[in-house]
Amino acid sequence: MAAKDLELRNASTVTLIVGQGNQGSDAAEDEASDHERIVSVNAASGIRAKAGATEAALTKFLVHENVICEASPVLKAAFQGNFAEAGNKTMTIKDLDVDMVDQFVKWLYRGKVLPVKPETKQAEQLCYLNMAHLVVVANMWLVEDLEDDVVDALVKCIHHHAMPPQWTVLDFVYANTCKLSYLRRWVVAWYTESGDREWYKRGTTRTQLAEKQEFVLDIAMASGRQLTHPKPKSFFQMTREERKAPVDMYSKSDPD
Repeated sequence: MAAKDLELRNASTVTLIVGQGNQGSDAAEDEASDHERIVSVNAASGIRAKAGATEAALTKFLVHENVICEASPVLKAAFQGNFAEAGNKTMTIKDLDVDMVDQFVKWLYRGKVLPVKPETKQAEQLCYLNMAHLVVVANMWLVEDLEDDVVDALVKCIHHHAMPPQWTVLDFVYANTCKLSYLRRWVVAWYTESGDREWYKRGTTRTQLAEKQEFVLDIAMASGRQLTHPKPKSFFQMTREERKAPVDMYSKSDPD
């Protein structure tokens, strides 16, 4: 779904409030502009414009209602159902940070996730982490297209000689996703299909793995599947439809 496919010029907007105001999130909606940063969208071009204080206690995202409701059934229910948000067209978000919502709004108007092509290893890991944040948003608001776009972009990383996700990314993924999630499968695929086997022998690796039992179990089961199945389908070669197939990624059968 891309915003350009929807009529925006005369469309109404809704407000997403992120951050903590001086008087708490409920009272924050009425705070003076000195404590706010407003992020709005130009209806004609989709270009984002910022106004207000640069050091803000909270951030308000002004988004076209038809755009955000088309993308998310959860937000559509909030802004067009029998909830307070439908009356004041405002939602205060307590579970996400500003960067997460900012990336979500960018995706709404671009209609795509930008490819991962950072210039440094540190930037590469930060990019992975930002992508993982987007998947958390997608899962929370049931934005299926966003999750698919993110995973597509992450899968392509392996073709650009990128580094595998490191501990910070791995920890975030396992703390914020469930078993068999796309992100976990992506991480496991890195270390079972294309990772450096010598990595497992390093002392620091063994120390870290001792604290990551879920990851170790996933690695063991995926590695075992590779040994018992003659030609297991690589996660990096799966189509979107195959990723969605209701099959255990560690079973001996590939999606039909």
